[in-house]
Amino acid sequence: TRVAATGIALIRPYTVSHVTEDHEMATLTLADHTALSAQLVVQAEGGIYNEQTKKTLHKDYTQTAIVAHVNTSAPIAHRAFERFTNEGPLALLPQEEGYALVWCARPQTAEHLLALSDAAFLQELGLAFGTRLGSFISCSKRNAFPLGLNAEPETSKHMIAIGNAAQTLHPVAGQGLNLGLRDATVLAQLLTCLLYTSDAADDTPCV
Repeated sequence: TRVAATGIALIRPYTVSHVTEDHEMATLTLADHTALSAQLVVQAEGGIYNEQTKKTLHKDYTQTAIVAHVNTSAPIAHRAFERFTNEGPLALLPQEEGYALVWCARPQTAEHLLALSDAAFLQELGLAFGTRLGSFISCSKRNAFPLGLNAEPETSKHMIAIGNAAQTLHPVAGQGLNLGLRDATVLAQLLTCLLYTSDAADDTPCV
């Protein structure tokens, strides 16, 4: 809402087919062949680990995250939970009337869990999590995402990557979100500094 109030155009959803860059500008060509040019392009959308181009820092965690929405018989409002199992963390995050589930397990275990009926899956989830929230009574469709580290983004004079586009990593403790927020904050501070420095009489550097 605040962005819209500034008069900045929001164009979405759109797919960028490719980007070109010269000395003055970066130009994005969209899927409909529309071209947009800017002095700075910020890539903030990461993607899925096993579908990304391999970067310098690349590590397969040999874990798969199962993601779903679940409901329990005795929810505790506004409280998140995380359990650490032999195969990876299991997190329940408050969402609507239930919880967003992120259950990390070895690929073979994840494949087994995905193949279960809803009732059998909820029983396995109850055994892994415990009874702090009562019993698990329902779940949405389950999705699975391989996990890994994929970092060191390509940067240039007119392009920079932040968040998952810069460093895809394990979701434990929300580290990806935390780093994304930090990236956005630091970038905003640097851009503000550069803007005011360019308008100032001196050449005070941004640090």
